[in-house]
Amino acid sequence: MKIATVAPFLLSLFASTQANESDGFLQDVVRAVEQQEETAEQRIVGGTQVPKDSYPWFVEWDRTISICGGTLISSEYILTAAHCVAGNQAKLTSRGNMHIGSLCRYSGNCNQDQEKIRVDNVYLPSNWNASKLQYDAALIRLKQPSSMTPANIDINGASENYTSSTLLTAIGYGWLDWDSKKLPNHLQHVDVPFVPDNVCWNKFKNSGLKYHEDSMICAAGDGKDACAGDSGGPLFDKQKNIVSGIVSWGIECAHPNYPGVYTRVSSVAPWLKQVVCASNSHQNMNDLPSWCPNAPAPTAVEPVPAPPVPAPVQEPVPVTLPPSTSAPTASPVDPTPTPPKIGCTNYRFALKNDQTKSTSKMVLRSEKNRRMLKMVVNNIGQYKSNDVCIPNRKCWRVIFVDKKGNGLCDPDPGAGFLRVLKLNDEREVEETVFNSSFCGKRKKIIWVGDCQK
Repeated sequence: MKIATVAPFLLSLFASTQANESDGFLQDVVRAVEQQEETAEQRIVGGTQVPKDSYPWFVEWDRTISICGGTLISSEYILTAAHCVAGNQAKLTSRGNMHIGSLCRYSGNCNQDQEKIRVDNVYLPSNWNASKLQYDAALIRLKQPSSMTPANIDINGASENYTSSTLLTAIGYGWLDWDSKKLPNHLQHVDVPFVPDNVCWNKFKNSGLKYHEDSMICAAGDGKDACAGDSGGPLFDKQKNIVSGIVSWGIECAHPNYPGVYTRVSSVAPWLKQVVCASNSHQNMNDLPSWCPNAPAPTAVEPVPAPPVPAPVQEPVPVTLPPSTSAPTASPVDPTPTPPKIGCTNYRFALKNDQTKSTSKMVLRSEKNRRMLKMVVNNIGQYKSNDVCIPNRKCWRVIFVDKKGNGLCDPDPGAGFLRVLKLNDEREVEETVFNSSFCGKRKKIIWVGDCQK
């Protein structure tokens, strides 16, 4: 779902008959849709029509339930957004249909193969947070296996290495733009650049919903975005041939200041394996996807061995050695050098309290909220420092919090400071990343490491 100008707005659209059955913030979405004069339908903004057989694993929901998309990830499971499923479980299991391979709404599906299969069950991850839209993912189990080829998904965290030059593809039937709310009859797709986590975090820090680095990724282009009705659909990495995101939420559509937000598929990978790879998860266990640890090994064709060729017989050549007159001299052995620590860069983090009796702390966290360092000073003028070799190709946050709320300058500016230094291999200062006293702020965040802003 996408976010409205004032409050968060989901990218799915619900049939008006759902208004009495949806609860919580989902009611707001339903009411917003019911106020529209046009049919509640969604579509990609700034995209183009999908060519035949491009995404045979794309799934369109039965529109009597909700306007959402999905991805076939095994013969019997569809990956979609939790906010599409929430409040719709009963209708999905009683009369829901999934249209696998949907390409267009014309008769014959624009000559592409399509299957219509009933829903058997739905599953939500235990860490799904409806109010914060964290881990916005769900699984729909089909009553019978699909013959379509499932999509590959990001199980191993490929999205953690994306940069701003990475192009991803959003796919769906959502609104063509936010203002006109026009709907397509043909499936749309659009390429949108990945937005680094630190940039996305800053974009949404003052909005109704906060960006959660662990469970979300961002992507946006100039006038290009997913929109209402694309929820649950895939964010596809063409280069790696994996689905790495699920359309989740945003502020309007193609808003110049706000990128689209997607569920990070790798963040729910353990849960996906738990459900999809269970011993009773498939009617035919040979249909388990390859990323299941208990998936059957591919059948290999045994090669026919070639007849052995006898090796030629060679007569030994006698070698006469001169008599030894002294003890053998041992060959010199070079000492094994200590390998340098690779894959990380040394930083020195220092914190000095000001002249006010208060507690200040500095925490170093990765975009995934992995904590590498925590320092606390709680005495007047107390100083602490720590050297940390933080992993490369990651962006890290230095989070400073002053309990009194006035920063590091009261009453004497400069009496306290926050300092981040980049070191060389000899632990000598190579670069000052940040060195400052500052006033009037309870919290300050500095980005270090491989960050693209």
